[in-house]
Amino acid sequence: MTKMLPDCPTSRRRHARPAIIRQVLASVAVGGVVLFGLFGLGSLLHWWRVVPMLSNSMSPGMRVGAAAVVTPVSSRDVGRGDVIVFQAPRPPHQLTIHRVVEVVSGGAHPVVRTRGDANNAPDPDLVRLDGTTSWRTRVVVPYLGKIVTTPWLTAAVIAVGAGILALGVFDLGGEQHTGSRPLRQVAVLPHAEGQP
Repeated sequence: MTKMLPDCPTSRRRHARPAIIRQVLASVAVGGVVLFGLFGLGSLLHWWRVVPMLSNSMSPGMRVGAAAVVTPVSSRDVGRGDVIVFQAPRPPHQLTIHRVVEVVSGGAHPVVRTRGDANNAPDPDLVRLDGTTSWRTRVVVPYLGKIVTTPWLTAAVIAVGAGILALGVFDLGGEQHTGSRPLRQVAVLPHAEGQP
């Protein structure tokens, strides 16, 4: 009768580490793909938008390179203290993220006075909120604005995520790796009576 020796536990642990690392990286990549997918889906369905900060007018809370996640709100509900996104009245009519310091007139299309938190004075022009929906800042994400406004950085983030995801997907479905050399089973033969 032949008995097989069990595998060495330390050898199994040593060879299991790379597989665990690959699984963790794959999980992070899948999480990142899901997160970017949710951001994209939410933007398409107008649940939220991601707006990059292009100036330091709202620092220290929002610096250049950050991004604001904004959600829709009825223009009637915009009030003092809200940080909103609007198109600047003067050319080049860029998107601006500033705080409402006064509601000059209410109603369906309120007129508000805004100011950047870092600015000493209110903005020179009043802002009329023409649509029925305005966009209010909910969350500020540091560095996200740099990623969404820099094409090569966006491509790099996507490529790295896709690479990690590919490594994890192909490895999870493949054979289990045990290292560079396969473990060998050793047969133990029973010894005859009288032999050591």
